[in-house]
Amino acid sequence: MKTDEINTAKKTEENYQKIFAEYKSYTGDEPFVFVSYAHDDFEKVRYFFDLMKHNHFRFWFDEGIQTGSEWSDEIARKIKKCAQFLVFISENSVNSDNVKDEIHTAVKHGIDIIRIHLDKTELQEGLELKLDRKQALYVHKYEPNDFKNRFCSALSIKTVESQSDISKAAKRKLEDKYEMFECIGNGQRFIGVKAKRPEQK
Repeated sequence: MKTDEINTAKKTEENYQKIFAEYKSYTGDEPFVFVSYAHDDFEKVRYFFDLMKHNHFRFWFDEGIQTGSEWSDEIARKIKKCAQFLVFISENSVNSDNVKDEIHTAVKHGIDIIRIHLDKTELQEGLELKLDRKQALYVHKYEPNDFKNRFCSALSIKTVESQSDISKAAKRKLEDKYEMFECIGNGQRFIGVKAKRPEQK
């Protein structure tokens, strides 16, 4: 490997570590969300990390560039243990062997899957078969605030830090204001949120 390539690789790893220092993968025994994404999409996915962090969701993610069978075993253990599997769909992720392996493991073990489509990427036939009836949210279909509410409502309340007074208040506020609903169209299962009527509150 050339010197400039080595320096670029080091710089990339350093940048990852700086960014990941802002977040913390959950390591306890309470229910948590496993986050699957392509590293090349991190700048897009980072917004969702912020949402989960500030709304006190417990989540686990791959914190950097690590390889080897031991790391693969750790990822598999985390997927089997998680309460929900959150996968970010994009051109990068549908062509990532790691993301596809993670999806396969989640499907195999019957984990609740939520997929977030970062763009209008078409699923390959194999992935489409596995994810056809899973919860799906499409970033390009909603206004930012609307999407934010839909995203937070799709995540399991079980994965919220229960000891946080802030998260409890935020959770009550969300439950008071919105209700979730499901609909199916074009073979896709969608999770939506609508405002409650006054008599429902």
